[in-house]
Amino acid sequence: SVMELSKKSPGWGPILTGSGLLIAGSLAYTLYYSWEALTSNRILGNLLRIVSEMFPPDPGVLLTLGKPVVETLSMSVVATLLAIVISFPLSFLAARNTTLHPAVCPVVKGLFNALRRFEAVTK
Repeated sequence: SVMELSKKSPGWGPILTGSGLLIAGSLAYTLYYSWEALTSNRILGNLLRIVSEMFPPDPGVLLTLGKPVVETLSMSVVATLLAIVISFPLSFLAARNTTLHPAVCPVVKGLFNALRRFEAVTK
């Protein structure tokens, strides 16, 4: 029942309380130490200038995006092909039934796990 589950788990109370304290502390720190910088004409002026440059949108900018878009797409295709070329032979070493030696399998699997972590770093 719900009562039994609430007795076993601590619930969301401590998480929400900690998050609220963290947000309140961050806001207090920002207001105390950075209020003058936040309300200065320089920061507000920069913000207004950036927003004013957005409206109305300039479609002429789209003409300058052709080459960078093609470069970005080609880099992603080359990176994907390179990853396939490297991972295909390693996948046979990571499989228990096709590896060269039983000790190689966990090493290659560990390498795959380590390399998988880099995706989170680059995002």
